[in-house]
Amino acid sequence: MNKQLLQLLANRPLMMLPGAVEFLASMSPEIMGEGAEIPSPEMISSNNLNSGAPLTAAIIPISGALRHKSSGFLSWLYSSMSYDRIRKMFSEALMDESIDAIIFDIDSPGGDVAGCFDLVDEIHEARGKKPVCAIANEFIFSAAYAIASATDSIYIPRTGQVGSIGVISVHIDESKRDEMEGVSYTSIFAGERKNDFSRHSKLSEEAHARAQDSVDKTYSLFVESVSRNRGASIDKISGTEAGIFTGQDAVDNGLADYVMSRKEAINHILVNLNKKKNKGGLMGLKEDLGKLLSGDGGVQALKDLGFEKKAEEEPVPQEAATQPTVTTATTDVSNGPSYEDALEITELCELAGCPQMVSGLLEKKVGVDEARKLIIKAKADGDFVVNSTVSPTTTGEVNPFIAACSEIAGSGGN
Repeated sequence: MNKQLLQLLANRPLMMLPGAVEFLASMSPEIMGEGAEIPSPEMISSNNLNSGAPLTAAIIPISGALRHKSSGFLSWLYSSMSYDRIRKMFSEALMDESIDAIIFDIDSPGGDVAGCFDLVDEIHEARGKKPVCAIANEFIFSAAYAIASATDSIYIPRTGQVGSIGVISVHIDESKRDEMEGVSYTSIFAGERKNDFSRHSKLSEEAHARAQDSVDKTYSLFVESVSRNRGASIDKISGTEAGIFTGQDAVDNGLADYVMSRKEAINHILVNLNKKKNKGGLMGLKEDLGKLLSGDGGVQALKDLGFEKKAEEEPVPQEAATQPTVTTATTDVSNGPSYEDALEITELCELAGCPQMVSGLLEKKVGVDEARKLIIKAKADGDFVVNSTVSPTTTGEVNPFIAACSEIAGSGGN
């Protein structure tokens, strides 16, 4: 155990796993910063299924023990990751218009109290500007969890762990060791509390009470922040008693949202991003096609495609309602897909996140069930284009209904 390092970590509130404190204290100063690199975000892209434009997410790595600043007091003691560095990467990604989402990739035991909550508040206040998520890769503890809790959602693998929502402070009493070694230390000081936490004397009851008060206040701030961020009660968060939760257990206790591997989580985030990006266009597609159907031009356009309007049931006269019902055989006069089918197919494509399939499916005059099968197959194959195989009009012009689908969905007429 490196006593000098342990003394630097002592007598100050830390949001860190107790074992991590001991681990840091066991390391030699010569290797503390060895091999450390300044982290930078990783960019990943996925095609926007609506417009084809790339959707980009910035993955911000957060690993190791976290400190307040990248330089200054104790900067050499921790990893290369500081709250200042995280803030810089986050702010840059938030302001970069080419970045659509931000992902914190976290593997950390926690760290300093100083600087943590200001960063947490900044992340929380940025909600709504861009999707921000956190992935446990595979551990998010204490101060690192405070950061993760400020995001929109937290992903955790089956063996991942989160939690340790607590605060710890350690005082080292070496007075007995000094006595055994025949060494006596005399502190000369001014100010009643100046010598409270000397390791060469026992901790007084008053000093212990002051240290406990500091820890309690920090803990209250920690619990309140997580409660606000996660939308959980203060009692529920404090009820975790700084425990550690794994995989599904973390989700069940409200400390995470999804159990997924890192790869699955990134894919899930990008898929949801695609749906969110296209939501306005998708809703516009459904509403605009409905408006188109209300006009004569839209009705004729659907007729040209082979869609028919379902016959409306005539109201039953009041006097007939009291007569015995006579069941007769009926024949469906509509053999082809209906206008209602067209709108249902449109809605299926909307819900599946592939509006560019609408025009092709309508041109093929498929029914709702067949459309559903084709959509499922397309999602499995990753091919969302249904090629046109029929000429919509005898004049060779693009059918107005198909043109509307293509324009609204941004599929380029495919």
